[in-house]
Amino acid sequence: MEKHAFYTQLLAGQAATWSIAEGVCFASCREHLEWGMALRIQRGVLTREQTRQILARRFTDAERYQNYLLSLDPRCGFAIWHALPTLSESVKSLDGIQQQQLVLAGLESLTE
Repeated sequence: MEKHAFYTQLLAGQAATWSIAEGVCFASCREHLEWGMALRIQRGVLTREQTRQILARRFTDAERYQNYLLSLDPRCGFAIWHALPTLSESVKSLDGIQQQQLVLAGLESLTE
């Protein structure tokens, strides 16, 4: 799936996945009664040190990342979730969320 098609399904509230690297994808999903976008990283992709760095970044820069929820699922791996922007905001907001998720994960090299 291409980025544009993913964004279209995401904004329509439909399940979608956009793979950006082996073991790394963006997925549309519902968390805490809100629809949002998750950066999902499969088990084995991140080292323990990388996971520790993500946690340190999240809580050291808490204001910047206050709307980014971290989760660790032994089945699926690591995820960084953010709610969708309001309808009045543009796709540019989705790009910003996506970029911040990659920076938080230390995977900014995967940007387009």
